[in-house]
Amino acid sequence: MLRWQIAIQEYRGNMTIIYKEGKSHTNADGLSRWPLDNVKSNPAYDPEVQESRTGSPAGRTLVRAYKDNKFFFIHGLLYHREKHTSALTVVYRDHISLMLQECHDCPYMGNMSEDRTKERVSSTAWWTKWEQELSEYINTCERCQKSNRKHGKKYGLLQRIEEPKHPWETINMDWVTGLFPGGKEN
Repeated sequence: MLRWQIAIQEYRGNMTIIYKEGKSHTNADGLSRWPLDNVKSNPAYDPEVQESRTGSPAGRTLVRAYKDNKFFFIHGLLYHREKHTSALTVVYRDHISLMLQECHDCPYMGNMSEDRTKERVSSTAWWTKWEQELSEYINTCERCQKSNRKHGKKYGLLQRIEEPKHPWETINMDWVTGLFPGGKEN
């Protein structure tokens, strides 16, 4: 119901949503039901995060700003929606670090890359300057720094070599080094 309510939110008008109990749908089949493994946790429903919505000064400011069509409430949660995006839960200042930890350092998914973390945050939550804060968080992540070290010079782009005028004027060699020795003298 909540997903439909969010999707229909942009058509605010004289609309009433009528709930029909699942038992009354006699033609429902396996394809019309969501599988259980699609259930995702949303850190925005954490009780601490919900409590901060009206308790913090930033939360009260955003609550006042919801009159703008980009912000709206559903079941006590403040959401943000840009033109053609789905509604995202608004995260307040006091819980940004919690959200970043949940989306980047989640023990169930491992320490994710910046792109994967951006994808997860952008589909879950919204706050001002979230991309900048996410980059700063990942750039200071000790685990990322250890595993993503770049060694040596950056690789250059392949460049065209001028055609030689005489035989043996230019000789090129490719060096393959640093390979691990294989078994059985391979």
